[in-house]
Amino acid sequence: MRMMRTLLIACGLMVPAVGAAQPTTPAQPAAAVSAASLSLARELTTLMDLGGNASASVDVMLDAMQAQNSELASLRHVLQRWMRNIFTSDEAAVAFAQLYAQTFTEAELRDIVTFLRTPSGRRFAAAQGELTRRGGELGQRLAEENQGELMQMLEAEMQAQQQKGRPRKQN
Repeated sequence: MRMMRTLLIACGLMVPAVGAAQPTTPAQPAAAVSAASLSLARELTTLMDLGGNASASVDVMLDAMQAQNSELASLRHVLQRWMRNIFTSDEAAVAFAQLYAQTFTEAELRDIVTFLRTPSGRRFAAAQGELTRRGGELGQRLAEENQGELMQMLEAEMQAQQQKGRPRKQN
């Protein structure tokens, strides 16, 4: 039972809490994008090897999760397959293309695609998986090295809240 609870918590951490981040007002339709922008954004996702980079990101996320909870080691292959299926799907590629098309102007997309077609751009795109992995390791190391400071900050805040008479939330 404890393993199932751990697994459910881990899966919950992997899937963004989209509902919590959304405003409580009625949903606004997504900004319309031009066909040219969407086409450029699709090319960008191809040039960036979105599927390959997503696969590398999955490994980084799973490494971090497993470092926090060693019980996940025996289920890693299941989590890995599930996450890779989601993040490398056609649905994900379309969603990311839409995201890029909404985020960047057509001119910016054209500049990015032009760069990614160069030798330096291809090298940049190819390095993303390794950079994600190494960046995750770097972030984890920095967080661990500075954990004492975080604990002090949290303790100070909790004491300040208690002194103000705020009740502590119980889970």
